Amino acid sequence: LTANTEYQVIVRMMDKQGRLDQNNVKLLINTTSWPVYSNGKSILFNGSQSISLGASNKLINNKRYTISLWFKTSTNQNDARIINFHSRSSAQSAVNFNVNGTNIALGYRDSANVYKKLEVSFPYFDGKWHHMAATHNGRWHNVYIDGVKEVSVEDSFIGLGSHPATIGAYTGIQQGFIGNIDEVSVWRSAIGLKDIQNIWNSGSPFDVRQHKRHGVLRAYYRMGDHISDSDTYIKDVFDIEFRSPDFYGIPLGLTTSSFVLDTP
Repeated sequence: LTANTEYQVIVRMMDKQGRLDQNNVKLLINTTSWPVYSNGKSILFNGSQSISLGASNKLINNKRYTISLWFKTSTNQNDARIINFHSRSSAQSAVNFNVNGTNIALGYRDSANVYKKLEVSFPYFDGKWHHMAATHNGRWHNVYIDGVKEVSVEDSFIGLGSHPATIGAYTGIQQGFIGNIDEVSVWRSAIGLKDIQNIWNSGSPFDVRQHKRHGVLRAYYRMGDHISDSDTYIKDVFDIEFRSPDFYGIPLGLTTSSFVLDTP
């Protein structure tokens, strides 16, 4: 459908025998433009704050996924978790993004319950915004940084449990990240290299609800840009347009000053 256009629609019903009714009433429908995208805020974490997203296995309900986000820090950190999903009803990391020393890493747990890291040497603490994404298609783990595929490894994945996924820490405020996080999205399938590059968009975020693969989008957090975002509630904005289950976030330790005018 085209925005700002009037369409005529006829709605007819069919019974169990396949007989169609004779309704000829035309309904007029006027489409509207997609809301203008504006990325004005991110959330600044101090290492003792986080956002709980609810059960990990509701956000990623199979062994195929894409996770995407933007982050920025000037601090060299030791195994600080930018985002973390768990494999059990208690805390046990299944897949996470972390920064460690001079490396960015995807941590994951294989089907034998062995925890592994795919590390990329990268100057992440340069005070600049970077995009990180990871996918698993049931066979391959892929790590992307700023639109470039940095690592691809064939391996299994344990899957997810009910312990809450967390932005900004491992769980609670353990292994907290120091820096900004913005535009977090979770997808229920592994999207491809060109799809990741479209999200990266040469370093300029856009509304991923308009991405050509939005049909597999699971949750999307604007990290301060939705009118409902506050130090007590972070909106899953994907719910607004597509009526998916709302995986809203519950902040821990955030304050109004955590929402800052600093974005990619």
